[in-house]
Amino acid sequence: MENYTAICQQLGYITAPKGMVRKLNDDVENMPDDRVLILCTGAQGEEFSALARMARGEHAQITLRAGDTVLKSASVIPGNELQSEKMLNDLVVRGINVITNDDMDIHASGHGGAEDHKLMLTLVKPQYFLPYYIQAYLRYEYRKI
Repeated sequence: MENYTAICQQLGYITAPKGMVRKLNDDVENMPDDRVLILCTGAQGEEFSALARMARGEHAQITLRAGDTVLKSASVIPGNELQSEKMLNDLVVRGINVITNDDMDIHASGHGGAEDHKLMLTLVKPQYFLPYYIQAYLRYEYRKI
């Protein structure tokens, strides 16, 4: 997460005054609520992710309080429904406002589109390319690329 944020800043996708974006530390608990935004992992409800631990009140540095807001910007990956629902339940029972893609269009896919894949293949120029980690119909789509 830190590396992605740094790269986004370097590329100009995240613009903020110097020192505004920084690594989490214990000072966050002493800052005014309206001055804190935490980017974290865990939108799928993975047991040990930062967001799931916050939802359970078990995070070492962050304590969510009633009235705080969580934006869950990822769609649930099939198979993660129960974990995600448990995390959402943990949040709302604690009085946390939860906004999901069902409430407003906040999801941005982390997966590139066809043009991104074309660019990657053009730049990398692999001798062989076997996208074995994806479903069969997507492998067939690669034939078009």
